[in-house]
Amino acid sequence: MMRIAIAGIALETSDAGFRVYFEQLVQGLARRDRDNHYTLFINAEISDRIGVVPENFEVISIRVPRINALKLRVSLIWEQILLPRICVLRTFDVLHSAVSMPPLLSPTKTVVTVYDLMYRILPKTQTTAYRAYWNLLLPLTLQRTEQIIAISKNTQKDLLTHYRISPDKIRVVYPYVRSQFSPQSEFKCREVAARYGLPEKYVLYVGTLEGRKNLPNLIMGFALARKMGLENYHLVLVGKKGRNWEEIPKIIEKLGVKQNVILVGYIAEEDLPAIYTGATLFAYVSLYEGFGLPVVEAMACGTPVMVSNVSSLPEVVGDSGALVAPQDVDSMAEEMKRVLTDKEWHNDLASRAIRRCKEFSEDRFVDDVLCTYDDVASATGTGYRK
Repeated sequence: MMRIAIAGIALETSDAGFRVYFEQLVQGLARRDRDNHYTLFINAEISDRIGVVPENFEVISIRVPRINALKLRVSLIWEQILLPRICVLRTFDVLHSAVSMPPLLSPTKTVVTVYDLMYRILPKTQTTAYRAYWNLLLPLTLQRTEQIIAISKNTQKDLLTHYRISPDKIRVVYPYVRSQFSPQSEFKCREVAARYGLPEKYVLYVGTLEGRKNLPNLIMGFALARKMGLENYHLVLVGKKGRNWEEIPKIIEKLGVKQNVILVGYIAEEDLPAIYTGATLFAYVSLYEGFGLPVVEAMACGTPVMVSNVSSLPEVVGDSGALVAPQDVDSMAEEMKRVLTDKEWHNDLASRAIRRCKEFSEDRFVDDVLCTYDDVASATGTGYRK
């Protein structure tokens, strides 16, 4: 039996992508593993999202205040100073830092999940403080940790490009698509759409409204597609406001599509499968992604997807989605028109999408994570499925 600690102290409710990954990790392990003992260190802010855990899980909920004047998370003190002391007292076999960086002075063997290198690839999309923090600590973390989990081959490639790391130290473990994401009934789609005031025909985006998501170009592509005969369609943008989101209403106003672009804001997670299923096309033309979980969720609901041909997105969709250059507005418009008007192409993409999602299974994810823990604890190189 291994004693495994999983750190999620830095996690906040607003950290959508990190939070989903953490929930996937904990809930997947809880469903599959009764042999090892787990201790979860989590921010009290998200403790109610963990759900019921089995007897071999211990949850330590930590209230993490923020010093607003300095924009400093006290969670950093917990992670770098207090957590190592706890590890000395509790004697864990493995410490997995699933949403941040492991303690530099950890007495325990560590695993760290790396999502992307946004602060290096698109530095202007991140705050100065965020860039400084990661530039300072990540290189040290990567050298000292026993194993790095990259959530895509693209993230693995970026790590090898920007840091001196042995390839053997990095393992690609894809996140999985949760079981609730599946094609929904027509009745359910209509009921949920009516509750949020959504139109009958819409192109969908789900994610944070921020600069790196390339939403101004998506809106321009949509506006152009409307002029090509798609006047009956709307563009629905679902998600919270992020950094530089102010560009979005400005471009909507400038292009004269205020009546055709709907900013929904937050949608309850239980309603997302119906929102995905009801869309005719899911568009995700980001400038950079570590993985792009909303794309897989949409595909699992049987919705055709159009994504950027950069970073991890081609890797995620394979031949099951339409690829466009993120700066090529004309290509976006042409591809929207093709998917929305060519029924055979639309149905082909929908079928391929559902088949593709079988590659992102919970069983594979949990098996690979458990093999990583076992290899680190036993200091061997066996057990991981390449």
